[in-house]
Amino acid sequence: MDSLDGRSEYDWSKLKPSEPDNYQDYVFFAHIIVSVIISVLSFSEGLFLWGVGTGALTPILLSGTGLFYALPAGINWYRDEFIPFLNRTQMIPEFETDGFLKYKRISRLTALIGGYLATAISQIVWYEGASFALAIIGQNSALVELVFYAFFAMIVFFLIIMTFLIDLFDYILKLIFSDVRYLIEIEGKMKEHFNKKKKDDKEKNTKDDENEKSE
Repeated sequence: MDSLDGRSEYDWSKLKPSEPDNYQDYVFFAHIIVSVIISVLSFSEGLFLWGVGTGALTPILLSGTGLFYALPAGINWYRDEFIPFLNRTQMIPEFETDGFLKYKRISRLTALIGGYLATAISQIVWYEGASFALAIIGQNSALVELVFYAFFAMIVFFLIIMTFLIDLFDYILKLIFSDVRYLIEIEGKMKEHFNKKKKDDKEKNTKDDENEKSE
């Protein structure tokens, strides 16, 4: 039986829903507090420097980084639910489960690092770009509004950079933890299953709502 075919080997419906660890929420709230402090301290430099400096964009991106860290399933869930679930079907050596959990821990840290690097890059691009644009256009309301929209474009830019860095780090980690690659791939099958189920449930609910409205 194909050990990577989650649909044929594993009945994922018997796996308890994933949940984050408590400390992930603490990390998220710590990012919120730091973001507020940065924003308040930056405001003392004036409204202009607050907007183009670290007062507006950096706190939002740092909070987003903390949120991305807080949402995924926690290490405790992998240790207490995911690994025992797999062991009920096939015995997995303890050194491999330890390696997989170590991979997940380091992966979480690299996600934070990716967010921090993406925040720094985005802030530098924003500061240089916004300062240059405002120095040229002055206080023209139409063009200032354009800079306002560019602010939100920077959030998209941040997400792109962060995704690239996380994917890069994850690629490197998979090379390092090649001995537990099959467990990582089984986890991928699990995520595909639940993502598909979520999509199917959403489509079903939409169709049910449409049928109710047509009646």
